[in-house]
This record gives sequence, C-alpha cells and structure tokens, in this order.
Amino acid sequence: MSNSGRTGDRIGDYVAKRISYIASMGETGPQKAMLANLRRGAGKEPGELPELWGILLDGFPEEWLGKGDGAGREEWAAYIALTLFAGSYDGALFSFENLNIANMIPVLFLSGFVSCVVIGITLLFIFRAAFIKLKDYFLENKNINGGNKK
Repeated sequence: MSNSGRTGDRIGDYVAKRISYIASMGETGPQKAMLANLRRGAGKEPGELPELWGILLDGFPEEWLGKGDGAGREEWAAYIALTLFAGSYDGALFSFENLNIANMIPVLFLSGFVSCVVIGITLLFIFRAAFIKLKDYFLENKNINGGNKK
C-alpha cells in the first residue's frame, strides 16, 4: 500500500479487500471458521484473541500497528469493521445474482449515518478545544491588561 491518501481511505480500502477475500471464499469450512472467529472477537479488544491475528493483520501496514501495549486507532477501526461484518454476514448478499443497488441501500444508509456521527463527534471535540483556547486567551489578556478598561 502506498503512503498517499488519507489514512481513513486507506483503512477503508484495507477492510474492503479483507471483506472481498472472505466473501470470495464461498460457503466453505474455512470461510465459516473465519467468520465464527471474527464474531467471537466482537466486544473484545484487538489482540485479545490470537486466532484473529492472521485474519486481521494479513497485509496490515506496520505503521498502523499500535505502539506499546494497546492497539492503535487503525487497528481498532479495522477490527471493529471486520467483526461487525462477520456478525452481519449473509453469503447471499455477496453472490453475483443478488448484487444490485437494492441490496446496497441499507449498507449505504448505515455507512452514511455512521460517517455523520463520527464527523459530528469530531467537530464537537474540535469546537470544544477551540473554545477552551479562546477562553484561555481572553482570560490571559484580561489579566495582563489589569482587568476592565474604563
């Protein structure tokens, strides 16, 4: 993977490739085992179940791996996306006979909603940080100028 592009887009590409790989396996024993392992990982932390390491980290860029004990943001994003996928996987949705826009609409709505929530939360944190900085700036200037001017 190249280093160009936003990290979120790159994570999305990585997850899409992993999902395509899992879906391309067909309704086989290995696919069912992989999906069962991913479902078992829901509600747990990345790295807690060693049987998921191969599924999650195959082709995972090293710079996305968490530093220290905990998982990084990128690991969490891929982990959550793949465990949610496994929990809702229906092989019929990925057959070419059923590949049409009607099957994609719920996924598009859900992804749009999730994106809006994430953007909203991000904006709240940004505005909160900006407000605190402005408040500190004005309080500092008020103290420097000796309070109210007349």
